[in-house]
Amino acid sequence: MSIIFNQVHKQMPKLNSLNYKDSYDLIYPNDKSKEGLVVTSVILEYGGGKSTFAYRTYPYMARSMFQVKKSYKDLKKNKQVGKKIVTLKDFELIKNYAQLLGVMHFGVAKVEKEMIFSNHAVLYDQAIVFSLEMDKVAIEKAPHKDAGHEVEKSYYKLGKIVNKVANYMRSLGYRVQASPPDGGDVNFVTLAKAANLGEIGNIGILISKVVGPRQRLAAIFTDASVSELDVNSKEDYSWINDFCIKCQQCVRTCPSQAIFENASKDNLDKRIDYKKCALPYGTTQGCSICIKVCPFSIHGYDRIKKGFFKSKSI
Repeated sequence: MSIIFNQVHKQMPKLNSLNYKDSYDLIYPNDKSKEGLVVTSVILEYGGGKSTFAYRTYPYMARSMFQVKKSYKDLKKNKQVGKKIVTLKDFELIKNYAQLLGVMHFGVAKVEKEMIFSNHAVLYDQAIVFSLEMDKVAIEKAPHKDAGHEVEKSYYKLGKIVNKVANYMRSLGYRVQASPPDGGDVNFVTLAKAANLGEIGNIGILISKVVGPRQRLAAIFTDASVSELDVNSKEDYSWINDFCIKCQQCVRTCPSQAIFENASKDNLDKRIDYKKCALPYGTTQGCSICIKVCPFSIHGYDRIKKGFFKSKSI
């Protein structure tokens, strides 16, 4: 597996050498940026050295890495000059196509430099953010090989989708960069929050209105203005932080105590220890216990919101 990772990351330096007539600079992270981690690489390094994923899952891990590599290779398909504004009509075409492929939720946002991982760079700072639902029945089995398989399958499936949507956008005349979910170029959670797809929960992943934490995220970057489109949800998710502070169900059930009890809502580094998380993830078929036990997964967003505000009014 490490051979695949090395091949993928070797593609990054080639971004500057693409043959365009017009010159441009990569958008680099700033001193507030965090290091980007590839899930499977973290498992290999900190996951105890023995993986218990089902054999049927490993091909999806490899295919997921292939989609990352493909996202870089496909940059050569970009036109030398593209459209500079994503129209609402084109956005609807893009949205409808992505929905046909299985995407659940959409939003747009500007990529801030602190969102870019310190060991990555992006071509463009306008983003369309996508989420893909993970199967509820499979995740409810966690920790189980079916749950782990669903996680890795979702990484691959969404990676394939964003590459297809990126090529569709190219056919409409846009210059784009697909960013698959595994080994992404930016922190998808903070980008998705900026697109108002949800709020960052205690476990450091997005809590959405549609499926709570049971989703995977990816994005497509473009140099065409899109973040000004009035297409994002108007839902106020800010109350979720207060709910998570009181709940702590994920903290109590994490088998490696990787989730911090007094999590900081302003700092993802103070929410979860990814090195500790990697051990049960690698040795218990992808773990996912925190997603399984999250009340948003069990009871749903609307019911929890109603109960939360009812308790505050008493």
